[in-house]
Amino acid sequence: MRPDRQLSPDVHVDIFALILRCFGFERPIVVTHDFGGAVTWRAQLLPGSDYDQLALANVVAVKPCGSEYFDHVGRPVHAFIGLPPHIHEAAVHPNGNSRQRIGP
Repeated sequence: MRPDRQLSPDVHVDIFALILRCFGFERPIVVTHDFGGAVTWRAQLLPGSDYDQLALANVVAVKPCGSEYFDHVGRPVHAFIGLPPHIHEAAVHPNGNSRQRIGP
């Protein structure tokens, strides 16, 4: 990450609220997942960020955010060398079968 870039939750909240204002959204229906749920939940406290409805799914609102998997894959490429075989298989072939037939 570049040192001049901030990715804290507060920055995401401010950006989401700015997007709502810039596009002129008034009381939108907002559907969020994961970290987006925490962002939109907090943004609703800011002026001009009122929602008609807010749907939250699997919200990550308490630190530490994410999982060990995402911590691992967020590292430089050499980190993938250390993936255990079962995790590699699940990441590359999420259905567990690389030989699935698609179509008739």
